Amino acid sequence: MQKGAEAVHSSNPDVIVILSGLNYDKDLSFLRNRPVHLTFSGKIVFEVHWYGFTDGEAWKNGNSNQVCGRVVDNMMRVSGFLLDQGWPLFVSEFGVDQRGTNVNDNRYLGCFLSVAAELDLDWALWTLVGSYYLRQGVLGMNEYYGVLNWNWREVRNSTFLQLISALQSPFRGIAFVTSSLFISSSNLNLMLLIYSIVFYSQSLRLCLLEICFSLYKLSVNTKLLYKSPWFFYSKYNWFF
Repeated sequence: MQKGAEAVHSSNPDVIVILSGLNYDKDLSFLRNRPVHLTFSGKIVFEVHWYGFTDGEAWKNGNSNQVCGRVVDNMMRVSGFLLDQGWPLFVSEFGVDQRGTNVNDNRYLGCFLSVAAELDLDWALWTLVGSYYLRQGVLGMNEYYGVLNWNWREVRNSTFLQLISALQSPFRGIAFVTSSLFISSSNLNLMLLIYSIVFYSQSLRLCLLEICFSLYKLSVNTKLLYKSPWFFYSKYNWFF
């Protein structure tokens, strides 16, 4: 991990460095006894993944409040403790079945939204894409965790977008400026984190769609500003 971080920094000292955990990026507890020592500082972010299925079918079979308490306690033990140490923690993957029929995901989502708001977590959603050209040997495979539907033309679940909209603005730090201040995209160090393209060789149309959406948001939402030396625009797998 340290060698990788140093390699990224030496290649480009102007970008942030994101460090992942073990066990499908769920566990960062090894850092308690083996903290990362680097030659640079001020731009390290730790990432974690958190889904409903991370805890099996606990949400479906148990009391939602009790499960939420147990799951959050475990999350804080294996990764959330980094927040108490002053490190940024980025939930680089979360998501639910957009069809709304998955009881496990539906109950998990309420817990996640509450915790993300309370801790002011930065996040990235899996995923925008509604389908894949080819995945797991299947042509045109549907992505039910995708915000868009199979043909990429409509939103699969508008209620979900309303639920996560509250998390798109920071809850702490310097978050808002007057509407007269415009944020120019040319002044931002734009970094793309598009998992669907990286891992599943998705079409360039995703990249173009996300770029257009991002630039549109920057042009109309002039109140969003950073809350730290970097800030995450936490929708559809993007961050700045």
